[in-house]
Amino acid sequence: MRTKLKPISDIELSSGITARELTSQMLSSGGFTAKKLGMACDILRAMYREKQCTVFLSFPACIVSTGTRGVIRKLVEEKLVDVIITTCGTLDHDLARVWRKYYHGDFLM
Repeated sequence: MRTKLKPISDIELSSGITARELTSQMLSSGGFTAKKLGMACDILRAMYREKQCTVFLSFPACIVSTGTRGVIRKLVEEKLVDVIITTCGTLDHDLARVWRKYYHGDFLM
């Protein structure tokens, strides 16, 4: 049986990315909640305004199986977080993404 499931794609952040490009990537990234992104942006801005703030990033393993993995990678590469707290399942999801493609699923199948 052939499946027409779309593979999950990481969100790739770059300077000059447009809102259209970002939302297009979000469409391909899998599990994503736009409202939470807006809330996170507000919190992040407040944290960066405070000079002595230690930036913690905490997330469950499941978002590493989505395109949000690309955002986490960029935050680490740019040294925008000081501490990461996650679950051990993060390693499982990351290794799975390295070895094979993940695909969009649907509970209504």
